[in-house]
Amino acid sequence: MDNPAGEANTWDSLGYALVRANLHRRGISHYQRALRLFRAVGARLDQAEVLDHLGDAHAAVGETENARRSWSESLAILETVDPARTSDVRAKLGLLTGSGDATSGDLQAAIPTGPRATTAI
Repeated sequence: MDNPAGEANTWDSLGYALVRANLHRRGISHYQRALRLFRAVGARLDQAEVLDHLGDAHAAVGETENARRSWSESLAILETVDPARTSDVRAKLGLLTGSGDATSGDLQAAIPTGPRATTAI
């Protein structure tokens, strides 16, 4: 059965689980696979979500330029397909550049990371 969108969702979910288990680099690789598949099927909203996740993972390992690039691309897509969902990505970009209206300025507090997965993958 050929189901690239389903496969992409699986890669995204695995990436998310890996990031939550503090295996960020492995998670990044899985997110990149998901993104390629979502792009191939033209799933714009899914692309935006994966790019947001990818930005979180990059930020967690200190790759701020990659995080900025991922979040910027996510924001550009969201502005066209679902403008109501732009606030979280805007906030992360603002924290990254120091131009946001967040009170703490703590980027690490704004991204989901940490050992919340119940099993290692």
